[in-house]
Amino acid sequence: MIGAMKEQAMARYIDAGSLLIVGNREDAHSLALEQGAGVLITGGFGTSREVRIMADELGLPIISSRHDTFTVASMINRAIFDRLIKKKLCLLRISLVRNLACRC
Repeated sequence: MIGAMKEQAMARYIDAGSLLIVGNREDAHSLALEQGAGVLITGGFGTSREVRIMADELGLPIISSRHDTFTVASMINRAIFDRLIKKKLCLLRISLVRNLACRC
């Protein structure tokens, strides 16, 4: 999820196990961690020591990227799409092998 709204609205969309993509908004970093989500900080920014300690205590990741939010979200979307394509190709290959084996 991309954190491009006020915290009260954002809280409704953050689920445990999800990933919040957001810039240098420490309040959003803390909110995500409290909700059980990891944080991907864009723009090359970091976060406070307190937020890093909270993430360590909760066992949740904080990742930083030098890329902007749109680029990071696009890269993640592309990686997911590529992985799905590879999975479908693999399933197709298995199906073809099974069909060929049945004909023999």
